[in-house]
Amino acid sequence: PLPRRRLLSVGGTPHPDGAWTEPLPPCLRALARRAAAFFPDGRLPDQALVNEYVEGSGIAAHGDGPLYEPCAVIVSLESSARLDFFGDGDERVASVLLRPRSVIAFADAAYLSLKHGIAAARADTVDDRVRNGAAAACAVSDVVARAPSRLSVTFRRLKRVARRLDGVDASLLHDEDRVELERRRRWWAKSIADDGDALPSPPPGE
Repeated sequence: PLPRRRLLSVGGTPHPDGAWTEPLPPCLRALARRAAAFFPDGRLPDQALVNEYVEGSGIAAHGDGPLYEPCAVIVSLESSARLDFFGDGDERVASVLLRPRSVIAFADAAYLSLKHGIAAARADTVDDRVRNGAAAACAVSDVVARAPSRLSVTFRRLKRVARRLDGVDASLLHDEDRVELERRRRWWAKSIADDGDALPSPPPGE
């Protein structure tokens, strides 16, 4: 658990030394197949983050870091929320109103050059920086209340894969491999807790 939200990571453990990937769980595979259409090459995503936000919570502006290919596909469930994009100097340059059962994909310059985040609020105001007013059935000056909870599923592809554990139960790994996998998972969990969903480089020995 993280402050005001819970997070589940599946499919792979990002790490600068290369990710160790595992199959996505069956409950996400059909959704991952549909998300693949939004990736530039149409390949299946190999990592997913499921975030649960309670009413009034958000996530600080952040970039997703260099360990992923420059594309993210986000499926929103249960509640609306305004996703903001920030340029240099933390200026909000654009926003998108995420509706329940909607999907947004951003890649290349939007992924590499802009930060994104969701303000901590119980409602979102639509202004002239919201780019999808027609698609989201909203107009400037509308105030859109959030539901008591919101789920988001973010699909990405890991840039560098060191090892694939397809079909291998982690409990059956050799002792040294289990230790290494746990080391990578601890680094990832600390990175997420310290810096939103961004992934910094690990300190020596991590």
